[in-house]
Amino acid sequence: MTTMKKILLTLPCLAACSGPVELDIQIVDPCNQAAVASVEFLKFTPRGDGIDEGFSTTYGINDSGIEPITVPLASDFSIVATGHNTGADGLPDFRDTRAIGVSAEYDLTSSGGNVSIKVPFALVDSFYRTTSLDGEPTCTELAVDRFGATATYLPNSGRVLIVGGAQIIPGTPPEVRYPRGVELYDPASGTFQVVAELRVGGARKGHTATLLEGGKLLIAGGDTIINGTETALRTAFIIDATDPTDVKIAESGLAMRQARTGHRAVRLKDGRVALIGGRELVPSAFDPRDHAYLDSIEVYDPSNQLFALPNDPAQNALVMSRRRFGHSATLLESGQDILVAGGMNDQGVVGEVEVISLSQTATVVAQPSAITGVGPIFHAAALAQNGEVLLSGGYNRIEDAEPSGMAPRNPTGAVEMWAFVNGRVARTCAAALNRPRGHHAVTMSGKDAVFVGGRDATGVPLGVGEVATLTTGGSCFGRAPSDVEMDSPRYGHAIAKIESSGEILVAGGLQQNMGDPFGRSLKSAEVYSPRRSF
Repeated sequence: MTTMKKILLTLPCLAACSGPVELDIQIVDPCNQAAVASVEFLKFTPRGDGIDEGFSTTYGINDSGIEPITVPLASDFSIVATGHNTGADGLPDFRDTRAIGVSAEYDLTSSGGNVSIKVPFALVDSFYRTTSLDGEPTCTELAVDRFGATATYLPNSGRVLIVGGAQIIPGTPPEVRYPRGVELYDPASGTFQVVAELRVGGARKGHTATLLEGGKLLIAGGDTIINGTETALRTAFIIDATDPTDVKIAESGLAMRQARTGHRAVRLKDGRVALIGGRELVPSAFDPRDHAYLDSIEVYDPSNQLFALPNDPAQNALVMSRRRFGHSATLLESGQDILVAGGMNDQGVVGEVEVISLSQTATVVAQPSAITGVGPIFHAAALAQNGEVLLSGGYNRIEDAEPSGMAPRNPTGAVEMWAFVNGRVARTCAAALNRPRGHHAVTMSGKDAVFVGGRDATGVPLGVGEVATLTTGGSCFGRAPSDVEMDSPRYGHAIAKIESSGEILVAGGLQQNMGDPFGRSLKSAEVYSPRRSF
C-alpha cells in the first residue's frame, strides 16, 4: 500500500458572515490509483445555493501556491475537483476531463474558523477501491463478506444502506450463513459502519429493498435456510434510516400475501410498492429444491402498512400472462407502468415482454409477438434517459442459467431497447456488448450505460465492466462499449448510484474459480467514477 499525494487549497469564505470561514480542500487519491499525478491542472468548482460557475479556479499541479478566492456561504456547499492536461494552445484543456472528485455537502452558514473538506479524486471511466478519507488513504471494505445483499442510496443523508445477503464459510462442505448486521457506507469518509442488526428471522438474501418516503426502506421476501432447507420468506419489515446515526429496525414485521424470493420490486409514483413474480421454494419428498413459480403481483401501501392483491377491471386478482423468475421489471416514466421482460418457470423459458399498468384500473398489456432478443433469464435492465428500457446479457436456456452441480455458463452479449407507446411494446434497437455476461448489473449515468460484473461464458465471474453511450436508432449505441477494468471479479454484488456525486457503489458479491463449486463471498467494495459534468 502506498500513501497517495494530497493537494492543499485554501478558499476563504467572507460573504455575509461574521468572520472568514477558511476552507482547507484536500484532494485524496484512491488507495489503488494515482489520479493526481496523471493530470497537469486542477480545477475547483464550488457548488451550492447561490453559487455559479463563475467562482471556479484553476492552478497547475506543480504550482507552489494559489491566490485564494471568495465564495458565498451555502447550506449545501460542496466542491467539484476536475483534472485536466495541456491542450494544443498550451492552456488547460477543459473539454477533456481526466479525473474528477466530488466532496460531501457541508452547511457553511453555521460554520466558523477552519473547515476541512476532503475530495476523493479518481480517474474518469474507472473503478477504484473504496478508500478512507480520514488519515492515510487506506482501502476500506464491508464489515462482513456477503453476496445477494441489497444496496440503497439514501438521499436524505447521502449514504448507502446495505442489507442482508449470505456468506460462504469455508469447510467441507462449506457453510452458508446469513449476516444480520446492517451496514452504512458514507462517501464523505469512504468507510462502512454496522449501524443496526436484523432481528432473529430477519436475515435473508434474494429479497428486495425499496426506498419509501422520508428515508424508510421496505425489505420484502427473500430466502434463508430453515431446518436445513432453503426456504422462501413471506415476511417483510421496515428499516427507518431517516437519521443515519440512529437506524432502527421495526419491532413488528409485515405479512406479504405470498412467500417469494427472486422477485422484483418497484416504487410507483403514488408511493406504493409493487412486488412482481419470483418463486416460492416448496421442498417435497421427491425434490428438496422444488419451486413454485409465481405470476402474482402484490402491492404494499405505506398509508395502511398492508400488502394487497390489485384487481383487474373485472375485479379478479391481477396476474401476469406468464409465471416468471429470473426476469426484470422496470418502472416507466409514467410512474404506474412496469415493463416486465424474460424469466423462466417450470414450463421453460419465458421470452415475452409485457407491461403491468397499476393505475386505478389495473391491467396487464401482453403481446405474444413481443419476444426479447437478449437472454431471458438473469439479464440486466435499466431505464434509459429517453424513457426506453435497456436490456442486456442473460441466458437463453434453463440448463445454462441453473445447471446441476456446476456454474451457469453460455450467457449472451445481446443488447436491446424497448419502448411502450400507445399501449404497445416495441423493440427500438439491437446491439451487442464486447463480451457475454449474465447475473450482472447495469445502471445509467446520464446517457451512458454502465455494465458491472456478472459471469462469463465459462461461468467464471467477470473482472471487466463496460461503458457505452446510448442513442436512438437501430444500433442502440452512439459510443460503442469500451472495457473498464474492475478492482475485483464479482457477481451477486449489490449496486447503488450515489446521486450526490454520480458515482456507482459496487459492494460484495462472489468470486469463483474454474472447478470450484462454491466460490467465496467478498468483503471488498469498489466505486465506478463516470465521465460526467456538473
